[in-house]
Amino acid sequence: MNQYVGALREHVKAKGWEKIWWMHVGDEPQGASGRDGWNGIFDKVKAVWPDVKIGDATFHDPVASEVAKREDITIPNLLNYEWKPQAFDEARAQGKDLWLYNCNIPTQGFLSRFVDQPEYYQRLIGWLAAARNANGHLHWAFNNWNISMDDQDVKGDFWVVNPDRERNLLERTLRLESMRDGIEDWEVVTILKKTHPDLATDLAKALASSPGTFTGDVTFLDRIRALVLDAAAGKPLAVRDLAQTIKTGAAADLGAQYQVDGVYLRWGAGQPAEYTIQTSYDGVSWVDAARRTAANGGEDFVGINGKARYVRLKSAAPELLSFKVAGPRLTRQNLVGGKTYTKSWTPPARFPDSTGLESTDGVIADNWGDGRDYAIQGAAGEKKAFDVSFDLGGSKTVREVQVQGYVEYSGYRPDTVQVLTSDDGTNWTARGATLTRPNDASGNRWEIEFAPVEAKHVKVAFTRTFIPSADGVFLDDIEIY
Repeated sequence: MNQYVGALREHVKAKGWEKIWWMHVGDEPQGASGRDGWNGIFDKVKAVWPDVKIGDATFHDPVASEVAKREDITIPNLLNYEWKPQAFDEARAQGKDLWLYNCNIPTQGFLSRFVDQPEYYQRLIGWLAAARNANGHLHWAFNNWNISMDDQDVKGDFWVVNPDRERNLLERTLRLESMRDGIEDWEVVTILKKTHPDLATDLAKALASSPGTFTGDVTFLDRIRALVLDAAAGKPLAVRDLAQTIKTGAAADLGAQYQVDGVYLRWGAGQPAEYTIQTSYDGVSWVDAARRTAANGGEDFVGINGKARYVRLKSAAPELLSFKVAGPRLTRQNLVGGKTYTKSWTPPARFPDSTGLESTDGVIADNWGDGRDYAIQGAAGEKKAFDVSFDLGGSKTVREVQVQGYVEYSGYRPDTVQVLTSDDGTNWTARGATLTRPNDASGNRWEIEFAPVEAKHVKVAFTRTFIPSADGVFLDDIEIY
């Protein structure tokens, strides 16, 4: 060990690589023997080369958190970081590097880089890193081609790029380009952090606050990215300042339905420890769109990704200096925004439609734990037909229905979605095509268009054959235009 590490140290110095060199001790140490072995080799390396940076990918706790206290570069697996981020965040606060790490885990509803996940998942890893102040990312098996794609348990675990054997080069992939886009996004957020650290961090959190809590809407990603670029360039943020109205506890009338991407707040000396932002379509029925702990710097951005005509703070805030709503005015009106509806079933107690407005409150769910979804459940192999119907309150011209899919786990979606209209609420006519999968840019939303028709009632009908790994369907927002 002394001979090898000493010779390696001299070689690295001779090459001028000292500032960029780092090295491993042992991959993913686990258990008492793994911890003791890792510590023993770490001590031997540092005894010969005290200044060398050591970092290892970790997953198994409590060893992962213990190793983080000694590593120069802490590298938790994203799933590990989802469960127990504290030790790694503390290490970063002490000035250590924090890199996030992917391998064959996590899967399903977590950010990773597999071929059956949307490409923007890789891009969002850059935003997650910016949100959590991480400054690196470790990909296992960038070009490990000794195992074919067909033989991989998790497709894409070993191949991030493809081999160009004829030219002895690499072939780029969509996943690689998406990852590079995320790196560039991280760089822009980092530029903004130099002048507005709290604002920059909050904007990143609007897209990805943890490995399992992130947006499923690429249009929202585009809009938040535009805000970051404008802010980094010194341009003013958001739509218009509503502070004089909001500080008294009143609601701000935006004058029309808006896409509400978030709210920018600037506080005076009396900054509250916590606050809640509410939105509404009608100024009567309100939904808690976001709850926040205020930042110390007096400057907050609260990402929402919703639609509304009214916005307010739940409590009066006399020390509020600025309250700006970010997002464009909608070019058309959602006919059922904030309105009640009828379900053909009673949701289970565990996943109820607690407000009776979960499908029309305008705020998109992040994950099942935020309570914004409601469900229908069934036994494995059982097929069910179910529907949600709306009374438009009179004859309206209808030409499109949008149904937000459950973002976190795609297995908990309906098999088919169909739109029907009626003049009397009894006799129904099918409109548009029956869709078997989401068809928007994000792959999370059903957008069903049809020839304009006059109708008093609209029904969205679903079917689902339940399977052992997904005994339910989660429903979120439904919009009618």
